[in-house]
Amino acid sequence: GAHAACEEAAAAAVAADVHRRLSELAKGVYDTEVAPQALQYMRCVPAAFLRLVLAGAGASAGTAASAAAARVRGNAASGLAPSGGAGAGDGVGAGPARLFPAPVLPSQNLKACLARADKDVRAQRAMQEWHLRLMYMTYEALGAMRISEMFEIVVDYPDSHPAVLDMAACLRNTNLHSRFVSSFRVALCSRLLHAGAHARDIVHQYVATIRVLREIDPSGALLAAVASPLRRYLRQRPDTARCVVALVTKGDGDGNPSLLEELQQGAADAAAAGGRDEDDAA
Repeated sequence: GAHAACEEAAAAAVAADVHRRLSELAKGVYDTEVAPQALQYMRCVPAAFLRLVLAGAGASAGTAASAAAARVRGNAASGLAPSGGAGAGDGVGAGPARLFPAPVLPSQNLKACLARADKDVRAQRAMQEWHLRLMYMTYEALGAMRISEMFEIVVDYPDSHPAVLDMAACLRNTNLHSRFVSSFRVALCSRLLHAGAHARDIVHQYVATIRVLREIDPSGALLAAVASPLRRYLRQRPDTARCVVALVTKGDGDGNPSLLEELQQGAADAAAAGGRDEDDAA
C-alpha cells in the first residue's frame, strides 16, 4: 500500500514536470520538432527518478529518491543545460534548437542506487510498465498542446511542418483523435467562418488545412471530419465562386499544386474517407 502510494505520488510529480516543461519551452514553437527531445528528456531525468522510487528498499534508496526528486525540480526550475554529464551529446535537444536541458551528472551516491535498482527484478518489470506510461504521458501532453494550437499551425504552414510532425506522432501513439476533430472544428468555425472573413482567406485556409491534414493522416479520415464545416460554409457564401475563379489556376510559385488541384484532391480524399466510413458501418 505505502509502496503503491509512493509510486503514484512520484508519477504525479513526473507528470507535473513534463507538463510544465512542455508548456514553458515548446508552447508556440512550431519550427522545431519537440517530440524526440521530450521523449529523450523523459528517459534521462524522470525515468531515472522513478527507477530509484521503484527500487525503494531501505533508507539509502529513500534518501537517494529524495535527492533525485530535488534534482528533477531543480532542472525544471533552472532551465539551464549543464556543460557536461550523463546524456550530454546523446541526442537530447538534437535538431535546430535545444528546448530541453541536458541531464546533470549523477553523484556517486545516485549512481550506486541506480545500479542497485537495475539489479532488482521486480523494479525492472515495474519500470518497463512505467516507461510505456511515461511515453504515453509525454505524447498525450504534447498532443493536447498541439491540438490547442492547430489553427496557428495551419496558418504558419509550411514553416510549421515540425509541429505537424509532432501532431502526427502524438495521434499515432494516443487516442486523441476525437479531441483533435472537435477542438479543430470549433477553432475553424469560431475564428474563420463568419461574414467578416474574406472568402479568399477562407479558401486559402481550407487549402492549408487539406495539406496539413494530409500530412497528419494520409487516409483522409481526419480531413473528412474536420473540413466539412468549411466546405458547407463556402458553398453557402455568394462570393465563393468569384473568389475561386480568380484563384483557381494560380499556383503559389514554390512548386506546390495549383488551388484547383488542391481542392480536387481534398474533395477526393473526403469522399474516399466517407465511403470507407459507410463500408465500416455496413
